[in-house]
Amino acid sequence: MGLMREVRVESDLLRRALAREDFLLFDGGMGTLLQAKGLKPGELPETWNAERPEDIIGIHRAYIEAGSDLVLTNTFGANALKFRDGGYPLGEIIEKAVGHVKEAARRAGRSVYTALDVGPTGKLLKPMGDLEFEDAYEAFRQAMICGEQAGADLIHIETMSDTCEIKAAVLAASGDRAGGLEIVDCADLAQAVERARALARPGDVVILSPASASFDRFKNFEERGNVFKELVNALQS
Repeated sequence: MGLMREVRVESDLLRRALAREDFLLFDGGMGTLLQAKGLKPGELPETWNAERPEDIIGIHRAYIEAGSDLVLTNTFGANALKFRDGGYPLGEIIEKAVGHVKEAARRAGRSVYTALDVGPTGKLLKPMGDLEFEDAYEAFRQAMICGEQAGADLIHIETMSDTCEIKAAVLAASGDRAGGLEIVDCADLAQAVERARALARPGDVVILSPASASFDRFKNFEERGNVFKELVNALQS
C-alpha cells in the first residue's frame, strides 16, 4: 500500500466511497518496479506509457488484483516543463497513462478509482530557484486538464516539500479546468499537524499511515503516538 502521509479530500467522491467501505487502499510504488524491469538512469518513466504499455498495465493489474481501490497513473513527472520539447506530447502521455489504469481494471474485473498522479516539477521555485510561481501553476494546470479529459477520477498531489509548489498545484487543480476533479493532497507527516490546523474543515477526510517514512525521525512509538494525538486534537478543534 502506498505510504500516505496526510490525505485531504476536497470533495465528495472519496467521502461517498468511505461511507460504503471501512477503508480504501492505494497502490504502491511504480518507479522501483520499472527499474526492476529495466528503466535506465535518466529515462523518464512516463515514456513507458507509450513505449512499454503492457508493463505499465501489468503493474496496475497486479495492484488491483491485490486489492487496491485507488490506482495512481504513471504520471508522477508528467508536466509541461518536462514534456515540452520533442518526444511525446504531454497530452498523449497522460491519456495513455489514464487508459492503462482503466484497462488494467477491466482485465482484473474490478472497478477502481483512477488517480492522476502529480509530483513536483523537478525545479526549484523562486527565490530558492529560478522557476516562477505562475510557470509552475501553468505546468500543473496543463497536466490536470489532460488528466480530466482522459477520464481520471481524482488528482493525487504528492511528494512536494516546497509549500509554494503545493499551493501552485492545488490552485491549478481547483482553478479554471472544465468540470472539476477531486483533490487529494499528500504531505509529509512532519507537516501534518500544521497543515491540519490550517486546512482541515468539518467533513474533511484525513488519512495517516504509521508506515510513513517521516516517522524515522521519531525515536520511539510513544513519540509517534503523541504526533497522532496532536493531529487528532487539531482536527477536532
